[in-house]
Amino acid sequence: MTERSEVFRAAANSISEGCTVLDEHILFRDGDKITVAVNRCRHQGGTFRLDADCLRCPRHNWRLDPRTMQYINPAGMSHPTLNVQRDGSDIVASEVVSNHLWADLNQSPAPLRAGELTIKFLAHACAEIRCGSTRIVTDPWLVGPAFTRGWWLAHNPPTDWLDTLSEATAIYISHNHSDHLNPHTLKKLAAVQPEVPVFVPNFGSASCERLVRQTGLRNVVSVSFGVWHTLDSETRFMILCDTAGREDSGILIDFRGHLILNTVDCSNLNNGVLPEKVDVLLTAFAGGASGYPVCWGELYAVEEIRRRVARNRASRVLNLKKMVHLVNPKIMIPFAGYFTEAHPADADIRELNAKNSPELAIAAAEQNPGTKGWLPIPGATLDVSSGLATSRDAPPPRLSWDDEFSTYIAPIDSSLHFVELQHLDGVRRYFDWVGFRGDLVLHVIETDERFESQLREFFVDFRNGAVTGGAPIGNYRYERMTVRATSFRHVLRTCEPWEELSIGFQARFFRNPDKYNFDFWDHMQNNLLAGSPWR
Repeated sequence: MTERSEVFRAAANSISEGCTVLDEHILFRDGDKITVAVNRCRHQGGTFRLDADCLRCPRHNWRLDPRTMQYINPAGMSHPTLNVQRDGSDIVASEVVSNHLWADLNQSPAPLRAGELTIKFLAHACAEIRCGSTRIVTDPWLVGPAFTRGWWLAHNPPTDWLDTLSEATAIYISHNHSDHLNPHTLKKLAAVQPEVPVFVPNFGSASCERLVRQTGLRNVVSVSFGVWHTLDSETRFMILCDTAGREDSGILIDFRGHLILNTVDCSNLNNGVLPEKVDVLLTAFAGGASGYPVCWGELYAVEEIRRRVARNRASRVLNLKKMVHLVNPKIMIPFAGYFTEAHPADADIRELNAKNSPELAIAAAEQNPGTKGWLPIPGATLDVSSGLATSRDAPPPRLSWDDEFSTYIAPIDSSLHFVELQHLDGVRRYFDWVGFRGDLVLHVIETDERFESQLREFFVDFRNGAVTGGAPIGNYRYERMTVRATSFRHVLRTCEPWEELSIGFQARFFRNPDKYNFDFWDHMQNNLLAGSPWR
């Protein structure tokens, strides 16, 4: 059930021609047409400022054209507008408010017995949440790398992790990044229990469902946002969408009126509309985790990269504190940040890509009155009724990944010799299959593992689909990707999403203009077709 709620009213003759920026709203008048939008950037909820003829968010320099409500940086994304109607001499702006989401929450949660509601931490963003006899497992990455070969688990998970996944009532996968939807882990699960129920968000692209099914898991359920899904008479969950413009989600679990909210690594979950009180909050803390800006040394100096990384880390702590203040958890668990750039070839990235510690996140959360933090240790269990955890020593830092390097990198290296990609006709065949078109030219330079020796160079002109050895003529957005040939050809051969390359530190980038090409990267991550160009 939904209703419209009035959020802004003003006399029409008081609104000036052009753009007006208020604390809460953006107004744009073009003659008799008046557009009203909430003054909140889609990325992380920052407040826009008028900068010449566009709006700029100071947090990450996202820019919005107020005439069209389309983002200039990143390109290809729209900003939601409000419903505007006339009421006499006034204009009234309203927004659709979902009033069913929290309306039936139990305001007097049932008392909990010891051991009735527990959270067992496994690794990174993976936990087993036990609600009575119901077991919900989140985002299983428990073996092998994520993002091609860029991310490796910082700690060994419990040895019985496969049994835990096999016995799950439900497995929730938040989005299609491989530190959450991890093919290596899911293939091992599919080999022993292919019918375990897996719930994925219905983003519309079907990317999550397709990638999970490719691992051999058969019982995959695509769930709409903002709808309760019942697991038993006392347990239900709801998947919430990240409104920051990318495909990401969080999950709210309700057990007899006790709420567990896992925001995973969302930037703007459900546009900030969340329960005012939860028992447990699990939320990302690390910051500085992606390939931006540490893979952009061809565009930014090292000092600038360090400054941006520090800003991203500070922004993550600020967002964590805002989330804690918003939902007032009794317990906060720092989540989804337990990985390292372990391979020796990525030592430069590891040195640049500084991250927040979970201890820092707990200290920030505990500034909120009534909130206590829990530092998760693989295999340890938190009893929500008491806030106490099972006694368990912290595992020693993982010192070697040599066995996993040899196991998981060999198939990537073998893709260098994939026959179809030995020539540009095969490359063109791949990009024809991709189907992206826009005023962008991608300049690809394939190199060895350490980005020292060039193996091949070509240009992909997405205006017409041409793949050539020389730069096209004309005006266009330009992005250069200097990429490990093995990883690049592996992603093309296996038709994997492209953030396996960018977030996985497999490439170095330059662009002109220096604006995020959202339309391209969103297509290459979320809108690849089912099947393969090689069949």
